[in-house]
Amino acid sequence: DGNSPIICYGLQYRQADQVEWQEVAMNIDHEFFCMRNLIPVTSYEFRLLAQNAFGWSPPGLTSGIFTTKAEGAPKVKVSRAMKHLQLLTEKGFEIEDENKRPPLDYSIEENPVPFSEGDPKEKYHFIAELDRAESYPEFLGIRITILSLPQIFDAVQYLHWKGMVHLDIQPDNVVMASIRRLDVRLVDFGNAQQVTRQGLPVETLGSLEYMAPEVLSKEDITPQADVWSIGVLAYILLSGVSPFRGATDQETRTNINFARYRFEHLYREITQEASRFLMLIFKRHAVKRPDVEECLEHRWLQCTEYMIKKRERAVFNSKQLKNFSDDYHTDRVRRGGSVGDELLNMLGLGLGRAENVAFDTSTTF
Repeated sequence: DGNSPIICYGLQYRQADQVEWQEVAMNIDHEFFCMRNLIPVTSYEFRLLAQNAFGWSPPGLTSGIFTTKAEGAPKVKVSRAMKHLQLLTEKGFEIEDENKRPPLDYSIEENPVPFSEGDPKEKYHFIAELDRAESYPEFLGIRITILSLPQIFDAVQYLHWKGMVHLDIQPDNVVMASIRRLDVRLVDFGNAQQVTRQGLPVETLGSLEYMAPEVLSKEDITPQADVWSIGVLAYILLSGVSPFRGATDQETRTNINFARYRFEHLYREITQEASRFLMLIFKRHAVKRPDVEECLEHRWLQCTEYMIKKRERAVFNSKQLKNFSDDYHTDRVRRGGSVGDELLNMLGLGLGRAENVAFDTSTTF
């Protein structure tokens, strides 16, 4: 990348028997682009350019020759999220260098965001939820979990340093901040409470499956309650299954109170360090649970050469995670909607969600 992160890509094409290249788009910041209005049964070539802080690169190597199908061939099937990004690109959406954005102002309580002034769409751009992505690769590596969990722990670590606990860490409250790399943010602090390391009583808040046992039992709450919730997220990413979900809410409560979960749901490819990490977090009593700093120092999350090599071999099919995402959001809608949807719709960027998976994955251009 020329010692500077790539901001976006440009795409050029030409018919195989022509000399001149034509520009299609110079603001592509995602990993796909759907070409329109190509002539049926015609051969084309393509090439890419890349832009960073220093400007545009020379054109890359020419692709092989691709021949379009005959008229009437099936259309390309894409998700609504992909269609949304394609439309933004075609409308000339200007790509902003993320490194030039002003740093986040954490004193949000003292300087609230003035949503009432002007059009918020001009200032804020929410992408999509992490577990809401409709375009799943066929196989996922453990690397995705390793990249996302430390970022969530970092956010919670800052919150704990301020003497607060989140108490509602779940998939809908972890959102993507970039579509070029796995950069996540923790959102929705509506249930956050001020506590001490010794613990304080708080109102029972959050979603049942992600609650720590002490929250359910109305015991004094410590920062370790958030660590339990992050452990639930880690288990989901490593299995595509919610660890404590039962057939009924009462069964779910019982499973949580006894820290009862099953290892056989975890992908067979995960490392022993990952299993031990979950065992360390899922302790019934908060005093036996690690704090955020201890989690970040755990061997499984370290980027040592030994762990990197072990994680490279841990690749698993993403179908279970996709099924979990569908079930999770169907349940969210049944119980009263999604905070992520409300934010996106308020900003005019709501991607919506189909009534069923078949419809949602069959959106065509």
